[in-house]
Amino acid sequence: MAPEPQRRRIAGGVAEPRVGPRAEPRRLSRRSFLAGSAGLAVLAACGKTGESRQEGTVSLEPLREGQRELVANFEFRGGYLVAGTEQRLTFALVTSDGARATDVPDELTFHVRDESDQPVGEPVRVAAHRDGVPYPYFPLRTTFATPGLYQITADIDGGTRRQAVQVDTADQVPLPQAGHQMVPVDTPTPSDHRGVEPYCTHEPPCPLHEPTLTEALAAAEPTVLLVATPRFCTSTACGPVLNLLLEEVGSRSGVQFLHAEVWADAAATGDLATATLAPVVDAYGLVFEPCLFVADRSGVIVERLDNVFDRQELRQALDRLTG
Repeated sequence: MAPEPQRRRIAGGVAEPRVGPRAEPRRLSRRSFLAGSAGLAVLAACGKTGESRQEGTVSLEPLREGQRELVANFEFRGGYLVAGTEQRLTFALVTSDGARATDVPDELTFHVRDESDQPVGEPVRVAAHRDGVPYPYFPLRTTFATPGLYQITADIDGGTRRQAVQVDTADQVPLPQAGHQMVPVDTPTPSDHRGVEPYCTHEPPCPLHEPTLTEALAAAEPTVLLVATPRFCTSTACGPVLNLLLEEVGSRSGVQFLHAEVWADAAATGDLATATLAPVVDAYGLVFEPCLFVADRSGVIVERLDNVFDRQELRQALDRLTG
């Protein structure tokens, strides 16, 4: 969640790699994650060409001039991935100088390995997605049978890149999963901002703020909620994905589309580190932005798209409401 990939920091220092046995999950508060850490987490320090890098990754070879590194676009240290249900893990690539790569392969093949470095399931080929978003990304979907530490690997530019991820039990992750009920929240409307100023940071304010989420869920119609802040987003994705959602509004009869901001008073404070989170962020246990929830008429979540999604993934998610 930063304009350019940057080192993730915890308690004032660079996050250590967690690749040994029985590594404990490292937790970030919702405030610290949203206010300062990168949703696009660089798995390598991206130092000088040929240097060995050790930030959250174990690449099998140093990154050379012209090579690209795999980066995780999700919170891999714990409190995010859940065992026993399909998870969506988004990855992107960066160049040797740390800039997001726009020239990427059409697909990557990902391998999942357990804590003993044994393969889990079959390799997964994942196509690059780039339609309407600021950078290409690869959405890997996989199910982790049990909690623990796993490795995700992919071969890129002649080198193997490896990311450690912590998978938790459902009770350790407050973020609602597919199959869970949506949580009613009295989200701001144009006539009642409910303490959220501004109630919409899109320019001009978008029309997706009526009714409230509570009222939408009570109407027993399919509901789509995007939590994102175009003005204060610490990634480059919030504005683009909101624009993609606005494209779909007129073509989806009977679906209620809502947008909710992340911060209640960021404009007034001018400092995300001290700004107050909007109630919807706490209600949904969010530690990242943006986040899209797609729920059926009974309020059950059928799809959740985190951090970045393109036009194709969005339309596929919305199609689930009529499929």
